Amino acid sequence: MQLIKVQKLIFSLVVLILPANYIYYTGLQDGEASAQKIFWRLMCAILILVILLSKKKISLFCVASSTIISILFLINQNPLAINILFMILLAESSKNLNPEDIAFYCLISSIFSCILHIYLIGTGKIDAKTFEVGDRVRYGFGFSNPNQLATAYLSLSIASIAYFIVRRSRKSMALMMASLIISLF
Repeated sequence: MQLIKVQKLIFSLVVLILPANYIYYTGLQDGEASAQKIFWRLMCAILILVILLSKKKISLFCVASSTIISILFLINQNPLAINILFMILLAESSKNLNPEDIAFYCLISSIFSCILHIYLIGTGKIDAKTFEVGDRVRYGFGFSNPNQLATAYLSLSIASIAYFIVRRSRKSMALMMASLIISLF
């Protein structure tokens, strides 16, 4: 029972750090930020490994797919492979957790990341850049690609939908509706 509580705590930290790290350091985009971004990703990887090593067994799928993805990363150095590896390891590390807890941690993490983004834009720590694509002007709101902002706020909608599915309460429905409205703007 105590082990599950520790795994919950570690999982919640990882789920909180990764999106906030993405928003903060992707918005800053300088050399120092890159080193810090890598540091926080490594810390999360270590925390995930702590969870996995504390488990009694790890699925064959996790081991095989992690090995294949790691080899592919070493061959072509594609950062997408690291993101996929993180998703597989996070999914494996969350197997002992209650789906309601997972949905709640993801929702809190998404809310925190969106608040962090709004704060950084409001204080001027990240620049609200504009881009001209053809004859259109697109707003990046601190990201080098305007679509990166969409993924950050889409995660809020997805997390709120997941939380509503597992909770089925009026509060979770109101939260889901609010997040969908926020994501539209």
